[in-house]
Amino acid sequence: FDCQAFNPCNVTGLLQQTFYTFRVRAYNEGGESPGSHNVTARTRVDLSK
Repeated sequence: FDCQAFNPCNVTGLLQQTFYTFRVRAYNEGGESPGSHNVTARTRVDLSK
């Protein structure tokens, strides 16, 4: 998922009760940073439906 043009970045289209792993990397005129450590998160159930 590419969020270069968005700050903050919203990741959409995720499934309920699913684990996702994210890494963050910065880009600027100085170049590209190494990726962050992996972070895993689990989505919740949407009770509004």
